[in-house]
Amino acid sequence: MIFQRRFMISVFVLVLLSVLNTNLVHANTLSISYFNDALDEDIQKRTNEINEQWEIFWTENLKSYIRQDINKKEVRERLDELEEYLLEEIESIKAEDIPEELDRKDKRSIKKIHKAELKNYRNLLKQTRKVDKDIKRDKFVDSEQYDKKLKTSQKNEERINKEIEKINSKNDVSIKTISFNLSDEIDKETVLKELEEEINLEKEAQEKAAALAEEERNAQGEENSKELIDASSTDTNQKEIEFQNWVNDLIVTGEGLIVDVKPFMPDDWSNTDIYLSSEYFLLTPEQQKYLAETIGPTVKNQVLAANLESYTSIRFRYYEDNRVLAEEKFWGSGYNMK
Repeated sequence: MIFQRRFMISVFVLVLLSVLNTNLVHANTLSISYFNDALDEDIQKRTNEINEQWEIFWTENLKSYIRQDINKKEVRERLDELEEYLLEEIESIKAEDIPEELDRKDKRSIKKIHKAELKNYRNLLKQTRKVDKDIKRDKFVDSEQYDKKLKTSQKNEERINKEIEKINSKNDVSIKTISFNLSDEIDKETVLKELEEEINLEKEAQEKAAALAEEERNAQGEENSKELIDASSTDTNQKEIEFQNWVNDLIVTGEGLIVDVKPFMPDDWSNTDIYLSSEYFLLTPEQQKYLAETIGPTVKNQVLAANLESYTSIRFRYYEDNRVLAEEKFWGSGYNMK
């Protein structure tokens, strides 16, 4: 009887240990899956997104404002977008669930990661609101007065990576460490100097392109003259050839921006269309207007000089869907921008 009782107890203990071991293995499997997949993916996704958003809505936005590419209203609208994004991320992190199957040490590490992330986002939000306020009051010069606070992101980065390394070492997983790229100093003098250099480089490039186009046009004109002139050809035919050569040179000079120049209807140059690539949408409204008001009259003069038509109206179109981007005003000078 005693032997039977001991046997039953032994069997119960073995079954209990087996169940506990199965649960432990299952919990460990879920933990590893959570670390390598969900947690790693969430941390990397948030880090990549904040780096991208900060580059667009802080660094490039403030640089454009200093360069006067955008006005006060536009720069503040972009800062509002950054603020909205940061608020959403803060709420998202606060709502993060930590799996119950994790042990106390892992839960504590994850809480520390979330805490460092929240501290970082709240600091970025504070600086975003501060620069927006300074711009509104015309007190913004550059990022110098915010850089010290922004550099605290490095400390939060170190805290997060420290906890990631703890989790990796303890659980034999491979969560990737992160890197915040949020402390680019925006110095007004440097930004304006870069702008001046860009303008000079663009001017040099245009001058070189114009000189090259002139050389190619002369060479091509000589070659076409030898190949195409015959006894019955007229001045008009020669001018049409020269005009097409000029168009080819214009396309080369445009470096991918200008795709083609042709009449709206075949052989009817009363309406001349200049087709542009998607690079047009990368230009600021001021640059788009400048393009229309410089290239448009030049093309118009060439059409008239080639005797293709006694009068022509210029339009700019997007080559992908043929939509009008700008067209010559019916009354007065200039262009209507679409």
